[in-house]
Amino acid sequence: MDAALYSVLDYLIGMYAKMDDIPCVFGTKDELENVFHILVDFPSQIIASEIFQMICGELESQFISALLNERDKNGDTPLHRAAIANSSLLRNFIETGKSGIDFNIQN
Repeated sequence: MDAALYSVLDYLIGMYAKMDDIPCVFGTKDELENVFHILVDFPSQIIASEIFQMICGELESQFISALLNERDKNGDTPLHRAAIANSSLLRNFIETGKSGIDFNIQN
């Protein structure tokens, strides 16, 4: 990955790693989504998977679970969006957050 992408990742990881509460979302009140929602739509799923692993390496499991359970403006969690998109990230999400994922969240 190029230096610009690493710079963005360092910023995101630092922002989330320093938070004392459930990580915040990106966007306006009408466009709520977190970094895992955004990764599902990332053009390269290989790079998205690398970014996911980098972020998970910096966050405590409670924050990872909170992000995976968080709904966007349409009520979708990152797992919902990954399943809809048939994204390879679905497996990563489940394997990494399995202990804290709420599999009963419905949209």
